[in-house]
Amino acid sequence: MEVGIYLLKSVAVLSLFYGVYLLFLRKETLFHTKRHFFLAGIIAALVVPFIQFTNTVIIEVPATELTALIPQTQNTLANSIPTETTATIDYGFWAMLLYTLGALIMAFKFSRELFSLLYLIKGRPASSIGKYTFVQVDDMIAPFSFFRFIVYNPKLHT
Repeated sequence: MEVGIYLLKSVAVLSLFYGVYLLFLRKETLFHTKRHFFLAGIIAALVVPFIQFTNTVIIEVPATELTALIPQTQNTLANSIPTETTATIDYGFWAMLLYTLGALIMAFKFSRELFSLLYLIKGRPASSIGKYTFVQVDDMIAPFSFFRFIVYNPKLHT
């Protein structure tokens, strides 16, 4: 691989990571997440240019009718020659499979967090003021809100 092409591919990968950073992570205060994101970008810029995608397309030539020129016995011999076929990779299938797997993992994590949140709210002493419900917990957690619920520890916050 030529050095120039490798550098162009690396710059493209780093530009993609930087663009995602500017769009989504610039105003966030998750410093560890940003650090891991940039480290993943550097590793991707080193590895991704070496990955090559090839897609082999086999075009079959239609057989011509030679019955007038070749006797029937030779024609059957010519048609019985085995042709070599190669398997092609369906990138769309693998991309959809990877996307579905990621969506299932994220849905599982989301539902697990949602059920743990509902378990935290359910069965705790609560008081309603207007349209809001204040839920008191004994856990050492920072106060937070979830729709109409405001969850706090009365020993830490009044």
